[in-house]
Amino acid sequence: MKIVLIILGIVGGLAVLCCGGFGLMTWWGLGQVDKIVGAELRKQLEASPTAAKELGTIESLTWNITKTGQEGQRNGGGNNILVFDVKASNATGEVIAKFQQSGGGAEPVIEWAKLRKSDGTEVDLLSEQGLEIDMGTDLAPPATDPPATEPAAEPAGQSQ
Repeated sequence: MKIVLIILGIVGGLAVLCCGGFGLMTWWGLGQVDKIVGAELRKQLEASPTAAKELGTIESLTWNITKTGQEGQRNGGGNNILVFDVKASNATGEVIAKFQQSGGGAEPVIEWAKLRKSDGTEVDLLSEQGLEIDMGTDLAPPATDPPATEPAAEPAGQSQ
């Protein structure tokens, strides 16, 4: 009987450690969303003339996981939409932003961001910026057609 209690104690202890470990990893990961994505959003909002006019100086910008879920449901299960509570010198409300998925640890790319004020009105905050896409010159059609290739001439004295 004593052996069974020891085994149950060990198994129970391992279960608590596993669940606690997953819980800590989840908590840490969610904190990174607020830290990394929130910092990028703040940087782009501070660089936007429209956001500067509407918000003024941003005092706090905090990710709201509950409102993010609600906004995702409101947008038909829209992915990559995050909601941040914002407190600024000119306005208080929510900043709703859609992010492009990026891989490889690249900085998040913001597709759009809008301010939802406490009275329910919404203002587009990044309208003058849009997406920053480098089209490059390799996508442009060539200015002229490439020169036609001529058949190679036979060397002298090698006719059949």
